[in-house]
Amino acid sequence: MLVSTDKAVNPSSVMGGTKRVCELLVTAQSRNSSPYYTAVRFGNVLGSRGSVMPTFWKQIERGAPVTVTHPDMTRYFIGLSEAVSLVIQAACMTQAGDLFVLKMGEQIRIADLAHRMIRTKGLRVGKEVGIEYVGVRPGEKLHEELWSEEEVVQPTAHSQILRVCSNAHPDASWIEAEIDELIRLAAEKHKEPILRKVVELSGLKSTYKEELVDS
Repeated sequence: MLVSTDKAVNPSSVMGGTKRVCELLVTAQSRNSSPYYTAVRFGNVLGSRGSVMPTFWKQIERGAPVTVTHPDMTRYFIGLSEAVSLVIQAACMTQAGDLFVLKMGEQIRIADLAHRMIRTKGLRVGKEVGIEYVGVRPGEKLHEELWSEEEVVQPTAHSQILRVCSNAHPDASWIEAEIDELIRLAAEKHKEPILRKVVELSGLKSTYKEELVDS
């Protein structure tokens, strides 16, 4: 079971690009009868490592400004126990090579989340704790997507899980050869050729090479 991310859809960062490559690898392996390979996409898991919430709590406890990238930035969020349960459900219903998307509800504005967390502590926004907008970082999007325009979603037996259908069915031997090349480049520590290969395989969109390196 590959745990993927909404950042793999029309990727704009190396993290999203590599996750998209992994999805292609899973899809290519679907022709093998055993073992089954499948993938599931979802957004941010609340309270997990890398989530904004632990960072916000620490900033609030220090009385420091809560740092938000952009006032309009939104993200999908899901609880940890719900994410684990749905991943297990998806693993049980796969027929090999599936790509599932967990229903995430509406996107939440990061600024609204920061406001709620400050108020939860009984503090006033702009009084005891402020909010500082620090700007969108390289490779970040204002809004994420759960599937692309080229993909079609279908319902499954589980009300919270959708199956993503795509015409992208890469040949297993081709994608494995490309992965072998990525591993070789990584072993030789050739950063720019690695980035170019990830861009080529994933369709990663970035205007400037510096953005790729920074992200």
